[in-house]
Amino acid sequence: MVDDRAGSWRLEDLIPKTLSLLHEWVPRAKRIDMVNQANDPGHAVFAKVMLDAAQLRGLGCKVFQVRDEGELVTTIAGSTADALHMIATQMIYARPGRVAATAVERSLPLANTGGPARDPTASGIRCSYCHSQRELYSRAADCVDRILRGAKAADIPVAQPLRYEFIINLKTVRAMGLTIPRALWLRTDETIE
Repeated sequence: MVDDRAGSWRLEDLIPKTLSLLHEWVPRAKRIDMVNQANDPGHAVFAKVMLDAAQLRGLGCKVFQVRDEGELVTTIAGSTADALHMIATQMIYARPGRVAATAVERSLPLANTGGPARDPTASGIRCSYCHSQRELYSRAADCVDRILRGAKAADIPVAQPLRYEFIINLKTVRAMGLTIPRALWLRTDETIE
């Protein structure tokens, strides 16, 4: 059974989908690694999901746990993988530009999943596949409205997001000299210059 904290972002569904999109973009990839924050309570679940998804695609995969932004940058810079999949954590949101610049320097295709996608992608992360920020904000506003009207927070049902967004940063794509396959263009919800 998946820990509720681990499943709160439905990463058991998002990780394989993000891996699929990343592999479609880098079809010659033999190995796609995953990086997650060491103190993430869902790490063991996320690592297993990623390893299983990579195996189903015939890919090699290593899973790294990093404690801070410095370790994250060092892991990206030293990666020998063909692409890298990051779980969205506070250290990515704190300095996504630094993370993205390191990936561009290394020419390492990097995808992000797990939290609101637009902010890290706008700061240079190549692509993200995550829940719709607009939907999350709308649902949060609905919950606040219900509470302000007298509902008890415990009585408001938990609802999983229904819409996911695939967002691509075109500036990063160009800086890496990459092209976007037509099939991915057709599934892109937003491109950021």
